[in-house]
Amino acid sequence: MANLSSEFIEIIVGVIMMILGFFSSLLMTIRVLQPDFILAFGSYGLSLAGFVIGAHGLYGIILVRRSKEPRETPQ
Repeated sequence: MANLSSEFIEIIVGVIMMILGFFSSLLMTIRVLQPDFILAFGSYGLSLAGFVIGAHGLYGIILVRRSKEPRETPQ
């Protein structure tokens, strides 16, 4: 298996959570799933948590790349 860093795994998990939240909302909208408050709130929470986890992974990648770049010294 490929050697993935924890940041990439966070992004992948976040995207999967956001997709699951979107599709559960879509299925409630077209009445495949019976819409109720708990399911709607869970769908929203899943999507929001996916966004937060994905953003955290992206922020981690940005920090790692910035730390590897040489910094300019002010003169």
